[in-house]
Amino acid sequence: MRAGMTPKIDFYEIEASRESHLIYAIICAQYDGKWIFVRHQERRTWEIPGGHIKPNEAPDAAARRELYEEAGAIKANVFSVCDYSVTFGDDTRFGRLFYAKVSELEETLKYETAETVFSDHMPEKLTYPDIQPILFGEVKKRIGLL
Repeated sequence: MRAGMTPKIDFYEIEASRESHLIYAIICAQYDGKWIFVRHQERRTWEIPGGHIKPNEAPDAAARRELYEEAGAIKANVFSVCDYSVTFGDDTRFGRLFYAKVSELEETLKYETAETVFSDHMPEKLTYPDIQPILFGEVKKRIGLL
């Protein structure tokens, strides 16, 4: 994210032709009726689970992998919601938003996440405060929670 710049965020219907341009998989996930947010070991801020799509990895597979690595989700129903782009100046990056209902979590986190929190709303201290509330709101709107 670039300091002092407000991002332009756009949303698109899912298209297979866009998949080669997708960089991120972001998963708005619920467990026991609460939203899951994670805190990376090297940060003091909260995030929606998600991360980079690896080369030759399908976006759906990336979403499942990231949800497991970041939140410890062993069992989850994961649904594609929409594609999105974030633009800072002349730099545009694409991702796919997902919604997940998690039914089982591991007891201990094994990767880079220090802790998770389960909440009815987004935490105040966010890693990406200009982006994550907008992505979260779009998922909630598209799944009928707004």
